[in-house]
Amino acid sequence: MRKLSLVRQESRSKAAGFGLRAAVESVIAGWGEAAAVPVEIWALPDPSSVVTDEVAQLVCETLVLALSAARDPGHVSIALTVGGTVRLTVSDDGRGYSPHELPKADGLRRRVGSLGGVLTFASEPGNGSTVSLELPTDKGRAKGR
Repeated sequence: MRKLSLVRQESRSKAAGFGLRAAVESVIAGWGEAAAVPVEIWALPDPSSVVTDEVAQLVCETLVLALSAARDPGHVSIALTVGGTVRLTVSDDGRGYSPHELPKADGLRRRVGSLGGVLTFASEPGNGSTVSLELPTDKGRAKGR
């Protein structure tokens, strides 16, 4: 747990200073090393993709939450794309959750919602879990105006 806390702190500083892709890669590498669980990456944004620091931090916090909430996963899959929206999907093949056991993320969900985004959790006992985040980028907000 201490290692995950350090990964979380490091991801926040990288998200603010080095960009979204570098921060996400740091979280993935730190968690994969600490948990000894293979991580399959389906998509990551181009290193030149630009989002606000706030969006990058929310992506990293969601990723850390999803990884820390995984219950005994054999592997984890991650996809992150950036366009008019930032979309993050983190799925694991762990034990999953019943509806009343899902991680509490009210504060994070409120912050995501205040930017026009959506944070969802899907899980079923014995069938792993999926955490999804969708946030508009400045480009996406400009189109919606």
